[in-house]
Amino acid sequence: MENLSLNLSNELAKLAQSASASVVAVDAGGRTPSSGVHWRAGVIVTAAHSIRREEEIEISLPDGKTTGAKFAGRDPGSDLAALRIEAANLPAALIGPSDSLQVGHLALVVGRSPNSGPNASLGIVSAVSGPWRTWRGGRLDQYIRLDAMMFPNSSGGAVVDGGGNVVGIASSALSRVAGLAIPGSTVNRTLDVLLDWTSNHSPARSGPNQA
Repeated sequence: MENLSLNLSNELAKLAQSASASVVAVDAGGRTPSSGVHWRAGVIVTAAHSIRREEEIEISLPDGKTTGAKFAGRDPGSDLAALRIEAANLPAALIGPSDSLQVGHLALVVGRSPNSGPNASLGIVSAVSGPWRTWRGGRLDQYIRLDAMMFPNSSGGAVVDGGGNVVGIASSALSRVAGLAIPGSTVNRTLDVLLDWTSNHSPARSGPNQA
């Protein structure tokens, strides 16, 4: 039993360490910086509700350095925002499908603080269902509820499955019951619209609302 517990502990630490290489801290004027995930080359995904200003956004990188980011749009309905960043050495997250998640599966929420570095909380997937309309009016491809602790800077962080894949973005603003994982398919769909919209509109502001 001791070896089993130790092995599990070590594996969880490895998962958190691996995922944190693509997780940044985002200071966009909120009371507490949020987290963000380097989802695609040059694109950070974070929680829309944590973006209080669309200029002078500061990103804390895994190597301890800071850099600026450009606001690229937001979809309040799904609580997603996109930022553009120039950081050649920042690896993109290993994205995996969320449709294999089941109630009872372990899930790690990995975030980052500009002061204390990476942080993680462990929980299980406590509920999974099909497409869900948020109270903000957005549509998630899946409803994925987590029982993992949501720290003040957890929103925008990576939700990591037992295989080390980032399967979603953590949000504390879409449910009054518990934290949710915004599934990767919703993130990709929303990013496609936001980045297309901002490439044809300047300066970028809130962007189009997603149905």
